[in-house]
Amino acid sequence: MTSYNVLVIETALSGHRGEYVRWIVQALLESNHKVILALPDDALNHQSILNLNHPMLKVEAFDNELLVESFKWIKRLGLFGNDYLYYRLFKILFLRVKQHQTLDRVFIPFIDHALYSISILGSPFGDCPFSGITMRPDFHYRAVGVNAPDRKGAWFKEFIFDRFLKKDTLSSLLTLDEALHHYYRTKTSHQLQFLPEPANFIKPDILTTKRVEFELGITSESKIILVYGSLTKRKGVINLLKAMLQLDESYDFQVILAGKADDDINSELNDEKYAPFIQSNKLLRIDRFITTEEERVLFSVAYCCWLGYIGHYRASGVLIQACVYNLPVLATNEGIIGWQVEKHDLGILIDTYSVVDIEDAIRDMLCNEDSYYIYKDNTKKAFLENTFENAKKIIANSL
Repeated sequence: MTSYNVLVIETALSGHRGEYVRWIVQALLESNHKVILALPDDALNHQSILNLNHPMLKVEAFDNELLVESFKWIKRLGLFGNDYLYYRLFKILFLRVKQHQTLDRVFIPFIDHALYSISILGSPFGDCPFSGITMRPDFHYRAVGVNAPDRKGAWFKEFIFDRFLKKDTLSSLLTLDEALHHYYRTKTSHQLQFLPEPANFIKPDILTTKRVEFELGITSESKIILVYGSLTKRKGVINLLKAMLQLDESYDFQVILAGKADDDINSELNDEKYAPFIQSNKLLRIDRFITTEEERVLFSVAYCCWLGYIGHYRASGVLIQACVYNLPVLATNEGIIGWQVEKHDLGILIDTYSVVDIEDAIRDMLCNEDSYYIYKDNTKKAFLENTFENAKKIIANSL
C-alpha cells in the first residue's frame, strides 16, 4: 500500500467527535501513513487525543477564532455564511501546512461544515485528493420511510449533495447514516460509501466492575436505565425524569444519568420533587466526563439504554454501543434512531413528547420479560459490521 502524507482537519472535539478523530488517526497511522492533525488550541489537551503519540503523527495547532475574525460579518448569511467560514478555514490551514511539507491527501472527519461551499466553489485543497465523513444530510428521510418532518429545501440540498459527489478530487465520501446509504444504493455511480460506526465490546472483569460500581454508587441489584452522553433537553431527559416520578416503589429500577449535564437539566434536577429519588439512589447523577473504564462498566451492568431523544433525527453512536452490549433500548420513534430500532426490533419506540407514553414504555420494559429477551437477542444480530477493524479498513481505503 502506498504511504501518504495525510492532513486531517478537525475544528472541535465536542461530543463523540474526539473519539472519531482518535480512531481515524489511528487507522491512518496503522496503514503506515504520516498524519498531520490540525486542531484548535483549545482541543490540544482533550482526553481523546492525549495518548495519540506516534513518530508518524504531527499536531498542528491553530487559533480558530483568529482565522475567521475578519469575516465574521458573513455569519449574517446563516448556514451558508458559516459554511463559507469553514471552507476558508480549511483552505488557509491546507496552504499553511503545505508551505513546509508535502501533502498527498486530506481527510475531514466532519466535512458537512463546508459541503455547500465545496459543492459550489470547488475544493479548498486545490488538486490534492480529499475524503471525509458526512453526518448532516436530511433530504432523503421521507423517501426511505424515516419519521421526520418535511425537510425545507430538500430538493436543493440533494442537488448540492449530488454536485459535491461529482468533484474530481473527491476520493470518497463516507456516511454513518445507514438510511442515506440505502437511498443511494439504486443511484448511478457515485463516491458515497457506508461507514458503520464502530463500537467495541470489552467486558470488564468482576473486580473492576465491583470497584467502579462502588465508586459511582451503582445499585447493581436494580434494573438500570442508562442515559449516556451529554445530557440536554434534546436527549429527552426532562420528560424521562417526569415519567420516572410516576413509578411507585414496586418498580425496582435505577436511572443513571452518565455525562455532563447542561443548565436546563441541572435546573430540573434541582427541583425538590427529585430529592427522594436522589436520596434513595433511584436516580444517580454522574455529571462529568465518563472514563473508558466507567463506560464499559455502565454498559455492562445496565438493563436497558435510553435513546428517547427529542427533535434529533440523525444516527446515534449510543445506539450502536447499546447493541454491542446487548442492551434493549427505549427509543424515539423519530429520525434515523427510530428507523433503525424499528428495522431491527431493538426495543420500544416512544412518542418522547408524551410523558404518559414514556411511563408506559418504562413499565413495559421493566415488566415484560418475554419482549425484553426478544429485543436483547435482536441486538446481537443488528450491527455486526460495526467494528473498529472494519471502520479502520474503510478509512484507510478511502484515501
